[in-house]
Amino acid sequence: MDEPVFSTYSIEELEDALKHIDKAAFPDRVEKIHKEIELRQSGVPAKELSELVESKPLESTVKKGKKSARGLVFGDLACNCYFFYLLR
Repeated sequence: MDEPVFSTYSIEELEDALKHIDKAAFPDRVEKIHKEIELRQSGVPAKELSELVESKPLESTVKKGKKSARGLVFGDLACNCYFFYLLR
């Protein structure tokens, strides 16, 4: 199970999470919630989720896409040729 990203929660959301969390099952999360509440009270705003997501360079993404597309095209072509071979 993925752990919640408390740094993106508003103070109201943090207080609600603290109110409803199973404190015995998740003591580490309770501690993180308390720290985030302290940060909000000291004026530190919640982070945007987009700030936390690491973006990859566009060039590396495009190269992977080309390789993947090439594999799909040639793989599909090979399957079609084999299928027509079997139909003869």
